[in-house]
Amino acid sequence: EAPNEPSADAVHDSPEDMKRALEECLLQAIKTRVKDKDLPLVGNSLYAQHMRPCRRAGSNIDVKASSFKKLAAFLAHAEESGWIALKKGSAEPVVTRIFRDHPDVREWKPWPKSVTAEADDDAAAAGSKSSPSASIQVEFVWKIAKLKPLLEALGDEAAECCTKADCQDVLHRYVNSKDLWLKNNRKRIGPDGLLLGFVAEKNGEDAQAAYSIESLTDSILKNLPACHRVTAPQGGA
Repeated sequence: EAPNEPSADAVHDSPEDMKRALEECLLQAIKTRVKDKDLPLVGNSLYAQHMRPCRRAGSNIDVKASSFKKLAAFLAHAEESGWIALKKGSAEPVVTRIFRDHPDVREWKPWPKSVTAEADDDAAAAGSKSSPSASIQVEFVWKIAKLKPLLEALGDEAAECCTKADCQDVLHRYVNSKDLWLKNNRKRIGPDGLLLGFVAEKNGEDAQAAYSIESLTDSILKNLPACHRVTAPQGGA
């Protein structure tokens, strides 16, 4: 069973400790980094590009120091736990699906990005730069309070704003969970009542019988308030 609370920032000195740390980092990666559009995802990429960066700052994960010894064995364990599906017959582990409705995944409470190893590394890199002026980052986003029913259906925590890519990922996961892809065209979506409510809310737009994931995203974003998200570099501009 997956742990409900992240482990302390201590050195993991036993195989059981490392097993726990690997499980936590996989759940953290699933909840905060890996999107359905990233799949299929090679196991080594999952480990190096997602699990290790999102571990807690000051901690370490090393599959060789666990009872699994090899990444393939750990991912097989995750598959047996019902969190992921792996490509059958592959010479190396490849994640083909994430079961986000599994209780362990759905109920995992991620630790903040600010306490991850990646954030710690970024802060160190920023501190080493001598440039007196760093540019602020301005991002075009949409307020998503109206999408709360959609997020609740997925078990996601409501955020204040989202990018277009974030919105598309949420829709993709919802469509997968409800199996709304047309049987004769798996690239087209037959929206259910919840999605139709978001599409035809205003702007005089008539709901269509079918959408691509891109056109559905665009249609829904038309009904959401747009704004800009400004992010200042750490330490000030």
